[in-house]
Amino acid sequence: MDDSKPKWTTSSAAAALMALGVVLRVRPYLANRSLWIDEAFLVLNILERDFGRLLQPLDHLQAAPVGFLVLERLVVLLLGPREFALRLLPLLFSVGSVFLFWHLARRLLPSSGALLALAMFALSEQLIYYASEVKPYGIDVTVAVLLWWLITQSEREGTTWRDLAVVGVVGAAAVWLSYPAIIVLGGLAIRWLWAPMRRGRWPTTASRAVVSGAWVLSFALAYVTSMHRIGGNPELRDAWASATAPLIPRAVSDLDWYVGAVAALASLPLGRAVDHLVLVAVIIGSVARRDLLASVAGPIALSWLAAVVGKYPMAARLWLFLAPFVIVLAAAGLVDTWRRTRAAMPLLGSVLIVLLFAYPALRAARDVLRPRQVEEVRPLLEHARDHYRTGDALYLYYWTEFPARYYAACGLAFPGEVIVGSVGGSDGVETYARDADRFKRGGRVWLLFSHVQSPHGLDEEALLLRNVNRIGQELEAQRRTGASLYLYEVAPSKP
Repeated sequence: MDDSKPKWTTSSAAAALMALGVVLRVRPYLANRSLWIDEAFLVLNILERDFGRLLQPLDHLQAAPVGFLVLERLVVLLLGPREFALRLLPLLFSVGSVFLFWHLARRLLPSSGALLALAMFALSEQLIYYASEVKPYGIDVTVAVLLWWLITQSEREGTTWRDLAVVGVVGAAAVWLSYPAIIVLGGLAIRWLWAPMRRGRWPTTASRAVVSGAWVLSFALAYVTSMHRIGGNPELRDAWASATAPLIPRAVSDLDWYVGAVAALASLPLGRAVDHLVLVAVIIGSVARRDLLASVAGPIALSWLAAVVGKYPMAARLWLFLAPFVIVLAAAGLVDTWRRTRAAMPLLGSVLIVLLFAYPALRAARDVLRPRQVEEVRPLLEHARDHYRTGDALYLYYWTEFPARYYAACGLAFPGEVIVGSVGGSDGVETYARDADRFKRGGRVWLLFSHVQSPHGLDEEALLLRNVNRIGQELEAQRRTGASLYLYEVAPSKP
């Protein structure tokens, strides 16, 4: 880990890591997995609304920045509603973040630390996954990296009003594209404004305050236009109630929240398997590089405050934008560990790096060979359509209705009658007995399941199949990741 190595060596290693990061993000996109239910919820809003209605509260307990929704709607109008088009925007932003992050890391860290940070960023499982998900979380990361880099650039000597204007305009636009952008801007602005104020550089302080004011005005406009309606949605508020942070821990469950929050942050770079090693590296980096800690602490502290007041819940995917901050501190800790131990324990730093990267590298290689899938509804719908016979009916488990609605809008509609299942819940046994009665008229019935729930330990798919087996004969069964399809022949019931 020699920072004196030739510049071309560092550049070559960085180019290789950036290429790796791009390949790892593009590969799952090209695999074109089916839209799963969480994507389908958001996509149905994008497909079924015009631009004006995108400003209103979304259906299906969804919330997304107006800028993201508008851009996705434009992509649909230009390229159509298929998965490749819908996931193109997150992919482009995520690929761009790889290159942006390298520019940021090499400005904040020595060359060895910048390469370690870039390796973590390239291999991060969550950053790779959300690069091909129709959600704004990957875009949040890109926006966070861009804002941090621009603010860091504006701290150089010789910064002009033009440079500050760029920071102001980009920051003002970012709050429309990414919910946590205001958290990043506010957190970074604490140090950005305090540094010149402490030195008595009042013109610099004043110019940065003007830029910060532009961010606040833009956020206020975005809040009045659309964001305030999110907090007024009682269903969405109730859904995220458990993710609200306790201000002062008063019970064991409150302490569990904080333990979970720390674990979630530590898992952002390389996953749960090595989060303890990442946490140790972050602690060391925080002590060794207090200048970096001053930049990182602001966004993390504001995220916590937002969770306390119930404005931005604590969840791994919602906090994904903090991954670059955690990665930079962890890389700083690795560099400091190697520097302090290279004389007495020359292998310690190398062993720590191997332990940190071995499993994530193997996981990334596996995912290149077999990209991750979630709920593969599309091939099962294709099978049912291709093997349809006149009079066939299709039963959709109630959660499967939403991806099926999306695929119907894309031209993959079932030719026969479609029956949407009842919501089970606490009375699931009676509910699925009644649903099975709907087939007693006889004939062939396809049953499609995905995102199956098990309230009170009762698997709802098994409950329905148990009732259908009493009145019909199974002809075939198809299973894919997170989804299943059955074909039954049901004899007409006697009067």
